[in-house]
Amino acid sequence: AAELTQNRDAPILDTLAAAYAADGQYDLAIVAAEAAIEIATQAKAQEMADVIRAHLELFQKKQPYRETAGR
Repeated sequence: AAELTQNRDAPILDTLAAAYAADGQYDLAIVAAEAAIEIATQAKAQEMADVIRAHLELFQKKQPYRETAGR
């Protein structure tokens, strides 16, 4: 999906970052999350950028992001 959108879709990059982190590839997760934040910020989607920033903080601590039931 990221390739199909030419890495220009913040939610898709956020999902990719979460997948990388879940696989223990935190460096790639950080790169993808940072790109997602930049795209969201450029699109003036501040709420989305804030959510992705929270995910980025987890990845920087070498922790995966996992959604909980009911979200």
